[in-house]
Amino acid sequence: MKRIKISITVLVSLLLSMTLFAYGSLAADSGELSAKDHIYNTIAIDPLGLNGIPERNLEDRTHINKALPVEQRGGLTIGYTAPFMGAPFFIQLDNRMKELCEEYGYRLITQNANVNIQNQIAQVEAFITQEVDAIIINALDMPSIVAVAEKAVDAGIPVFLTSGRAGRPEYPSVLSLASNASQSGFMVGYYTADKLFVPGEEVKAGMVIIELGASDSESRSAGFIAGWLYRSREMIGDPYPSQWEAIWDGFTAWKRIANEGRLDLSVEAGLNILALGQAHSPDAHGGQTASADMITAYPDIKLVFCENDAMFFGVEVNLFQNNLEPGVDVFAACAADGTRDGMEAIQDGRVLAIGNNSSMMIAEGMINLIRMIFEQGYEANNMPGVLFTPTDAITIENVDMYYDANLDLAKGIPYDFYTIDEYNARVSGGDDNPFPIPSL
Repeated sequence: MKRIKISITVLVSLLLSMTLFAYGSLAADSGELSAKDHIYNTIAIDPLGLNGIPERNLEDRTHINKALPVEQRGGLTIGYTAPFMGAPFFIQLDNRMKELCEEYGYRLITQNANVNIQNQIAQVEAFITQEVDAIIINALDMPSIVAVAEKAVDAGIPVFLTSGRAGRPEYPSVLSLASNASQSGFMVGYYTADKLFVPGEEVKAGMVIIELGASDSESRSAGFIAGWLYRSREMIGDPYPSQWEAIWDGFTAWKRIANEGRLDLSVEAGLNILALGQAHSPDAHGGQTASADMITAYPDIKLVFCENDAMFFGVEVNLFQNNLEPGVDVFAACAADGTRDGMEAIQDGRVLAIGNNSSMMIAEGMINLIRMIFEQGYEANNMPGVLFTPTDAITIENVDMYYDANLDLAKGIPYDFYTIDEYNARVSGGDDNPFPIPSL
């Protein structure tokens, strides 16, 4: 099976690399397949680069055993296994869950897997032995955790998942919570184009990502290109019919960039991607390593897309070393995460926008959903296999809404849970656009 999966992935990449990116071509395409059809057909084969695109419709999950409680009760004990605890995202997530558990009278047992899937599996098995009331798994590898999740459910303990990779509908969990990588990229790209795009002029740019082949890295990047395309078309008075055309054009353009390391969209969209760098670690050191050659080679670069704001601070070192001032000579836009330092860089004018990828939304969602189920009788037997938390482009106009000097990450965005029936009813009518448009 592994060899088949690899060959399919390579085939998709080759087909997309052979697709000539024609800006707006799908908007005028009268062929049988719409942009939306292209996107869902691609997701069905290999969703890499499209993480967070909402499902067309969801299949019923009531037949899956989830070990939901029969009687309401409080005083819960919750087991939580984290992949590692070294980054602000995971520290803030754990701290916020502890705060809510203390408020609700729950006991939270946190275990650190230290980037070892066998540790994480053993930790879940220990929670089963301890007969906790619920288990939250922040999975290092989602497929590898399914078997032990099934063990927990067989023992009568409901499981709640989160990870950088979305859960599958067939998993024995109540649901999986994940950040929306495509949406965060799209919203930041939309805002960045609004500030930098001038019809007839060229913005020379570089892209700094964590890793090719990583779902979030590719989805944030493709989303950023799509957002830029969508807004630039609006600004020249020739808008896309819907976001789907921009998302498909952004995705196919990104696949060209991933394969070739560059792509000139200056004639169509005023954007010339000159270089792509991989950091291989989501931090300042990685950002510095990934951007060193591109900034030296292209001193007239005007925009650097950073996958997250932690990496920006490494990029910034290289800018200073080349006598380039962030926010004056070169602008930066980051698809995630919304760290305190990143938001302060927005306040200082060194960064244009950051996607709000706050782990507060995961923490509050997990604990509040458990409380709703155990104490308030919320019917959770038919929730989606994955629910993507909302995001926003944090900018100079709204940074004060999200900034708190006492928090490592941005404040979260409130959101509601929904059943599969509610989701299907919602997507069957109304606005077909998958993402909200950021306020400008």
